[in-house]
Amino acid sequence: METKKKNNRKLIIQTLLVTGGLFIAVAAALIYATAYYSYQIYLTSRREILEGVLRQLRTVTSVYRPLPFFLEGWEKYIKENYGEPKPEDIEKGNEIYNRLLEDVLKESDREEELTFSITPERVEELSEEEKELLALAIYDGLFNEYINCVLQNDSYNMVCCFKLKDETDSCMMFGGVKEPGRKDLDSCLAFTYGDPIPDELLQQKAVQSILSGQYTFKDGKNLFEVWNSKDKSQQLYFGYSPLIENGKIIGVICVAYDFTGFENTLYGFYKKIFLYVCLGLLVFSILLIFFMYRFAIAPLSMVHDSIQDYRVNKDSEKAVEQMKAVKTRNELGALAESFAEMATEIDAYTKESLRINGEKARAAAELGLAAKIQQEALPHVYPDRDAFSMAASMTPAREVGGDFYDFFFVDEENLGLVIADVSDKGIPAALFMMMSKDMIKNFSMSGGSPAEVLQKVNQHLCENNENGMFVTVWLGVLNISTGLLVAANAGHEYPILQRQGGAFELLKDVHGTVLGAFKDRTYKNYELQLGKGDTLFLYTDGAPEATNVNDEMFTTDRMLQVLNNASDNHPDELLSDMKKAIDSFSEGAGQFDDLTMLSISYKGSRE
Repeated sequence: METKKKNNRKLIIQTLLVTGGLFIAVAAALIYATAYYSYQIYLTSRREILEGVLRQLRTVTSVYRPLPFFLEGWEKYIKENYGEPKPEDIEKGNEIYNRLLEDVLKESDREEELTFSITPERVEELSEEEKELLALAIYDGLFNEYINCVLQNDSYNMVCCFKLKDETDSCMMFGGVKEPGRKDLDSCLAFTYGDPIPDELLQQKAVQSILSGQYTFKDGKNLFEVWNSKDKSQQLYFGYSPLIENGKIIGVICVAYDFTGFENTLYGFYKKIFLYVCLGLLVFSILLIFFMYRFAIAPLSMVHDSIQDYRVNKDSEKAVEQMKAVKTRNELGALAESFAEMATEIDAYTKESLRINGEKARAAAELGLAAKIQQEALPHVYPDRDAFSMAASMTPAREVGGDFYDFFFVDEENLGLVIADVSDKGIPAALFMMMSKDMIKNFSMSGGSPAEVLQKVNQHLCENNENGMFVTVWLGVLNISTGLLVAANAGHEYPILQRQGGAFELLKDVHGTVLGAFKDRTYKNYELQLGKGDTLFLYTDGAPEATNVNDEMFTTDRMLQVLNNASDNHPDELLSDMKKAIDSFSEGAGQFDDLTMLSISYKGSRE
């Protein structure tokens, strides 16, 4: 029970770790992605605003010409902070500017060319005092235009203009807002043109890139950059746009949008969302544990307990009752029903298997007994006569076979020899074999030639042979005194004969019809005179038709080769050599047919 509780807790913990971890990871990723893209969208919107401001400032700046004088010559005349200019000085400067424009107007037919006509040469014609007053008037005009631009927009930290020279004497004319959000002149901060670029601006990578000439505003594209102070207390979004005179960049306008605190506000907002997500996850986890236990762990534990109980007690009825207690209508409920059905089927299968195994055991015992009876029915004690020596063997392909051999004395001088092969295997063949063997022996003992015996046996086998079984038989009677062998062949294999000192050869005798197939059949005897030292080898088709793994047959040619290579012609050795050769040839393929052999070596009558 304790182990089960531990397993239940493990399942809950594992599920929470997987689902909770996945939930937190997905939620964090979504929140981070949302915050990131919100930040990018915000910057994109600020960029669009900065684009408009830069466009407006370029337009304002282009009105006051000549720009080269404004950028190159101004610092020569204004070295102090702007302070409070005298209105009469500004008025005098404007009069000088207007006078120059009137002179240009008299010389030009096109009013739109006026802004391009006040050249540095015209400025150089002025006295030093007039140049200073002109610079003061242009500065005041640009200052007021820039102030108006700033007042129309909120949160601009800096609006400036610097010339493209070196970093030390490049100068700015205006630095923007002291108090973002206020729209009055007192909220703005101005510097005299000619002051060095502030360090905070000079540290910008964009400014360094512009001053070094690496960034050339190709295709008229403005340059934008986010800047964070070292102490993270200020965040600015800078935009840079070029001032172009006669196709050449002579200065750069810079606008800085202050969005300090926005990122912290944004991420603070999403931190709150993340906190709420975590709280929601806690509630979700509690509900998940409840539903898991109610609809998964508890039913699963019941199924587990029932399986363990069934494994020990093998009680399918109890298992069925236990599974009825699982009320969930999901896969676990289906699993419980399936297990109950399986337990019932296993019990039925077990009982049926025990019954079948019992029957198989009885059948095996009966087959073993049948095989023993069959082997005992074959003669194993060879006649003790000096006139011949013999050996015989029968190896069934199954427990019992359909092949058989027999030898018996018809009288004191005549020895009957039989070898046969029933058309089937197993129990039916064994029964047919026993019946055929007894008939052949009985009719032979009653007298008559081998042909007559085979004819009588054939007639009896055909009378009650509804299954259409048949048997091939070779039957011979050997006179042990004279060596005369009278034989008849009912569809059996050719005998193999060796004459004294010669080789084994097939004896192609006269074949008759197999026994049991056709009732009215006659058979013919033939005679064979055996001399001293002659050997006769008889066999069933299990020898030449034995196959190997390549489906090749052993054949009678290999049989003759084995017999002729035998070192000793004694029947026992011949049968042993032949069996070894066949087993070696068919190794791995198994024995397909019964294998029966009989060999007799005639030694002649005693003197």
